[in-house]
Amino acid sequence: MTNPSTTESIVQIREVVAKLAYLADTCPNEEVEARYMTLFTEDAEWSVSNPAAGSAESRSGSADIYAGVAARRAGGTQGPGSNLRHLVTTVVVQVREDGTALSEAYALIMAKTNTTSPVIVGVGNYTDEFVYSEGNWKVASRTILFH
Repeated sequence: MTNPSTTESIVQIREVVAKLAYLADTCPNEEVEARYMTLFTEDAEWSVSNPAAGSAESRSGSADIYAGVAARRAGGTQGPGSNLRHLVTTVVVQVREDGTALSEAYALIMAKTNTTSPVIVGVGNYTDEFVYSEGNWKVASRTILFH
């Protein structure tokens, strides 16, 4: 299948980045596979690190990424009821000649969003590698770095 134009690709990729953040916060658990996980390729790589906190986690493949999502939701750090919001800003997309794309964005994680005094609990970057698959741009690799 032919990739969409560069402009269309940039719009579609920004939409995927926004959906990942929005669905991480709002998607009901029973809909995660059908709505959130379909934004990743089957063989996607996912990693998060926070050098200041000395923490890091990596996941490989959609089943492993899904297991990580389920664990974060069970721990109350993602999903409905967590009172967290993943805010994505300053999204920059580079569509490459080989049919892949790179997206880089700033991330702010807000807690206590059910109050009148939410607080920023995380600041970082999302670096996403995309491939065009089955008529959609999908995340092949997501690297999250908190500062």
